[in-house]
Amino acid sequence: MKKIILLLLFALCIQSNSQDIQFRSGIFLHHSTGGCIWGPNGSPTSVPDEIVAYNLEHNYSGENVCSLNEEGWPVDPWDNEWYRWHSIFDNEDETANILPYLEANKIIIIKSCFPSSNMWGGWGSPNDTLDYGTKSVYNYKWHWRNFIRVMAQHPDNFFVIWTNAPLVMNATNENEAYFSHHFCKWAKDTLAAGLDPLFPDFPPNVFVFDFFHKLADNTNTLPLIYANDEWDSHPNAAATALVAPQFVEEVFDNAIQYELSFYLSAPVLQSPENNSVELPNSPLLIWNAVEDAVSYNLQVSTSNEFENPVINLEGITSTELQINDLEFNAQYFWRVRAVNDIGMSFWSEVWNFTTAYETFQINLNEGWNYVSTYYESTTPNLYELFSDILNQINIIKNGSGQIFVPQWEINQIGNWNVHSGYRINVTEQCSVTVSGTRVVPEETQIPLNASWNLVPYLRSSSMQTATAVQSVSSNLVFIKDIFGNLYYPAFGINTLSELQPGIAYWFYMSGAANLIYPEN
Repeated sequence: MKKIILLLLFALCIQSNSQDIQFRSGIFLHHSTGGCIWGPNGSPTSVPDEIVAYNLEHNYSGENVCSLNEEGWPVDPWDNEWYRWHSIFDNEDETANILPYLEANKIIIIKSCFPSSNMWGGWGSPNDTLDYGTKSVYNYKWHWRNFIRVMAQHPDNFFVIWTNAPLVMNATNENEAYFSHHFCKWAKDTLAAGLDPLFPDFPPNVFVFDFFHKLADNTNTLPLIYANDEWDSHPNAAATALVAPQFVEEVFDNAIQYELSFYLSAPVLQSPENNSVELPNSPLLIWNAVEDAVSYNLQVSTSNEFENPVINLEGITSTELQINDLEFNAQYFWRVRAVNDIGMSFWSEVWNFTTAYETFQINLNEGWNYVSTYYESTTPNLYELFSDILNQINIIKNGSGQIFVPQWEINQIGNWNVHSGYRINVTEQCSVTVSGTRVVPEETQIPLNASWNLVPYLRSSSMQTATAVQSVSSNLVFIKDIFGNLYYPAFGINTLSELQPGIAYWFYMSGAANLIYPEN
């Protein structure tokens, strides 16, 4: 605590400009339960008393003083107040306009009326979102995710959300109390912790005050020591004495931490440039150093909403990071934020890049070569595909006898076909690079005719010949390669023990069949 106080005081000293953004004042919007905790309600303390004590403890005065007002709002509380708050933040409640409160206050504190804790809807389902009155775990989570998304769009406000108010045992039942407990625990320990798979990027300007678990006992109900009586769930003076100090400390500690994030600049992305294309699948990401930053968080995602980031790293102490094994020919979005002992900055701008197609190099020896690829080429036109070595090519033949002779401008083959094997004759050793998308061997059929077929090998790794061609074994007579190696199962001959990527093979078939290679 002393370290935090010293850091806060230091930050305040260096930020003397009257135009500094401060999150020291606001409004507590509540109903009767909130009014009880506000106090004094017969308690020796109250929220206003605790705010005075908080300012004294931290030596806050003048423009740095912390303060709160309270108001019974919105009027006419509903049974499902979380639906009500969702509609308010979506500007769909004609009786309650939140915008004046956002404009007039930096801190906005909201809570539900305690009838929301009668969670008769149980776990619930997506259909619950169609009925505003359904008080289920699913529906409450859905409402929270939606109005917090709106809160995230107002970074000039700091929001505090109270969880449900626990009810006395006579006002609920075991199941409803358990579901209320479960929802509130999720709100604090999962959602607010950034662990919710549907809402992983919890905004820094929202804080969850877990009121439910401040007072509830192991039965998930409000003990009578904190209740008005056995039938009345309003918190009493003892509850005020317990909760009011925690409320003030948690609200302002977290609001001021958020305040300091305004002085910790968001990183500026540097490289690769926004909208870059044809990057390697292990790009180096670089951003600028941020003054007072201790580390950085990095997210990379296939979505600009970052719902399920493929990379989510914290504690990066450098201003660059090489990421590995991204998908080829895929668009990625990335962002960075700075972190120090006090808090974290806002996220940087979101940039994107697209990785290049995967490449495969065909190495050709002088003379004849039997060649295949396992890529759908981005440049299947033979003149384009072999543009760098056209002068070295004597002739290319497919299994049907069609030819490509570039110096005579003969092209009977047309485009390169990944489902075909080829014979290529070159004047000297050379190579060509194929860019494209890998085929999925187990999902690709290669039709074979009776008699001779020049067949590609579509796997990216070698495999025992007998295993690789099992799908056509009943009609296969033999296989041979360019060197005369032979797989002839009827005679037990197998000098062609493995099939290799990039090579084409002659298949002699006794009948037609569809060849399907096993998966990689």
